[in-house]
Amino acid sequence: MAQDVFVRLWQRGLSDDVRDVTAWLYKSATHLCIDRLRQRAMHQRPVPQATVSPDLEATTGHRQTLQRLVSVADADELHVAVLSRLDGLTQPEAAAVLGISERTVRRLLSRFDERVARLEVKS
Repeated sequence: MAQDVFVRLWQRGLSDDVRDVTAWLYKSATHLCIDRLRQRAMHQRPVPQATVSPDLEATTGHRQTLQRLVSVADADELHVAVLSRLDGLTQPEAAAVLGISERTVRRLLSRFDERVARLEVKS
């Protein structure tokens, strides 16, 4: 995925503004990763395990929850969640990367959290 992102950056051309390049990298990497997860979910291929977990049952449950989330969550919700929860960006930083308001970031994270809670209840 990283290679794909940097090839696209090279094809796009570099900007003089480092913030513009950084925002573009985050946004593009997030889009590509989410697209890949959705493709795997559509083809029922499991998401590869990134770390070895001693609790195989919990790992399997998390993987299944992730696959369900990717298949039902809105792309904007997933983008904000990845930037905020996985990449550790603050809400203002995620808003800047995605070119949306902080209020929209909060709303999308709230919807995402509600989806996660509903999926955990069903599990």
